[in-house]
Amino acid sequence: MHQLRKAWTLGLGATLLVASIHQAITAGQPEPGGDAIGCTVSGADVSIAWSVDFIAPIHGWVIARDGQPIAELESSAKEYLDRAVPAGEHTYEVTAINFDGSAIHIGACTVRTGDFGIDCAALPDGAVRISWQILIDIAISAIIVTRNDEVIANLPPSTFEFQDTSPGPGRNRYGVEAETAGGHIFVVGACTIPPERGLICSVDGMLVHLDWSRIPLPLSPWSHFAVLRDGAVIAETRETGYTDSPGPGEHLYAIALVFDDTGASKDVIGSCTVTVEGQPAGDLLFFSTSLAAPAGTSEVTCLERSTAGIQGWSFGVKSDPAFLAPLSVSLEDTATSRLNDGAGPTFLSVNILPDGVTMAAIVDEEDTGDTLPPPDFGHPLAHIRYGAGPLGVPGDVHPIAYSEGLGDPAVAVVFVVNGFEVRPATLGGFVVLEPGEAKYLRGDSNGDGIFDISDPVHTLGYLFLGSAPPPCLEAADANATREINIADAVYGLQHLFGENGPPPPPPFPECGPGPVFLGCGAQGC
Repeated sequence: MHQLRKAWTLGLGATLLVASIHQAITAGQPEPGGDAIGCTVSGADVSIAWSVDFIAPIHGWVIARDGQPIAELESSAKEYLDRAVPAGEHTYEVTAINFDGSAIHIGACTVRTGDFGIDCAALPDGAVRISWQILIDIAISAIIVTRNDEVIANLPPSTFEFQDTSPGPGRNRYGVEAETAGGHIFVVGACTIPPERGLICSVDGMLVHLDWSRIPLPLSPWSHFAVLRDGAVIAETRETGYTDSPGPGEHLYAIALVFDDTGASKDVIGSCTVTVEGQPAGDLLFFSTSLAAPAGTSEVTCLERSTAGIQGWSFGVKSDPAFLAPLSVSLEDTATSRLNDGAGPTFLSVNILPDGVTMAAIVDEEDTGDTLPPPDFGHPLAHIRYGAGPLGVPGDVHPIAYSEGLGDPAVAVVFVVNGFEVRPATLGGFVVLEPGEAKYLRGDSNGDGIFDISDPVHTLGYLFLGSAPPPCLEAADANATREINIADAVYGLQHLFGENGPPPPPPFPECGPGPVFLGCGAQGC
């Protein structure tokens, strides 16, 4: 499913026509009439047809089965064939989508599909098992198995099961056909093994990988995804995947679709529960979960767990300078700052580099018997605050890792125990940049502090004619979808010249502070 807001290539006249259509649709509700929807079962397939009259054009149709969208169709469509439907009772719904994103329910129908002699099951090793029974009394000479209409097996007539060991990714439709002694072919049955349609969660050591790329999304305008762990939002992103380092224990994850930048309106679209086993035994360097810091930045904590008291330590934390910029290192409220009755270590070196941070410390250079004792869970050593690099996008996930390749000479990753180096295990971490704030006027693409027709013209020039970019990209995002395309120019023209065109979201109609996801330099506020 794709987002509602598409980039149409329109001239100014066509743009105003879109605004007029928008007004016609929102001014009067479309009126379905006649027999709205009908469903017909044919074998394992279901045909859905509808006949509706409208007073104005629509954007398209959405077909749903059992509450889940399964197809998005053009406005000219009048029927849809759902193939290889699983056995059981199913309810189909047809919904019309207006150009403004509003939805109109047209009708629904309920059908029952039966067991047509074939069964498909996804196996834990990734293979697919297809089994069948011949439901007619006739002599069979061969069995043919197909995947997505391509033959993958020719089997003896006495065969009633086959395993597809390399089905490949995505949705696969299997068919079984029987060939008679006279060369005639008849269909035994068909079935579909779809991709997993919910939130897919997998555990890799101390990391949890989330994937919701296969969840159907609504056509109505939405802002971004919120990632929740154990009921709390831990990240916001427009990507369809996220990796978290939650610590040991059982954790409940959920993905919510956010419909505005304030986060007030959320719909949970998937959830899962995972169990993360304990950390690796022995000495360890690891990170806390990325935490919100001052606007536009994020903060992580470097932690150590040792099996014996350590006299000192050194390490580097590497990041990609294209996406992350280390800004500062703080020792406030850390085990490092509490050493020597709050005086800190007698030797301390912290360096901020373009591609990371290095740290080295000796607890007490004179009394080498003084150590940082083994912790119950982990001693916080330092807090690193990150900002966005030149390609960093707030809300995206960026990895960090302990590294021996930083500094000149390179700083080793070691603990010092009884005068000898001990190499700790390390776990990677992740930084999620929080959106910053700036003062701007949404829709003011040319940065003159006024929203008028010159702003959509400026946006079109930037997109298609090679003109200078907007001084504040966030201001040019007139419809607040966190991307700049031709829809922003259309949105601005609708408001300027349409009777009912909605205004740009805040900050509007006056300059004011607002979130920055795309970047914002100086402008006329």
